[in-house]
Amino acid sequence: MESLPKSHLPKIRIQLRLFDYVLEILAIFGLLALLGLATYYYKLLPTHASSNYGFKNQLLGLGSRNALWMLAALGLALFIFMTLVNRRPEKFNYLVEITPENASNQYTLVIRVIRMLKVFVMLLFAFLIWRNIGILLGKNQGQTIWLLPVVMTITLSATFFYILKSTAQK
Repeated sequence: MESLPKSHLPKIRIQLRLFDYVLEILAIFGLLALLGLATYYYKLLPTHASSNYGFKNQLLGLGSRNALWMLAALGLALFIFMTLVNRRPEKFNYLVEITPENASNQYTLVIRVIRMLKVFVMLLFAFLIWRNIGILLGKNQGQTIWLLPVVMTITLSATFFYILKSTAQK
């Protein structure tokens, strides 16, 4: 098994499995949800409302309904970026040396992890938009202090999953 320099990594087409299609459908659903929520509720929201709260639910400032469009645009940009990145797995850095024998398995693994993260990011942005809508309508107050630990746990879990699977496949 001879390793290849990065500039000569094989460009191969990865065959998608049912799980890959399910992940793509879930990511598209998340994208449509975040765009749909922003579009539907934008005109129903006040231009400015109480939105920034401290940990003890004290009002820290006002928020704008335009933040929905910023979140939606960022979500869309991330969706497009992650989709385009997944088309060029030969450009990635890998934990193991890529050989003609292991290229297909390593590419499949990294593409699948990025696909899983894409689903998570789309659902996260849909949740953030939904949460902002609730706050601007006065239905939600205070911080969602569980959000950061959940985001970190899922992101780190995907990273560790990739590391374990990638090094086990060598």
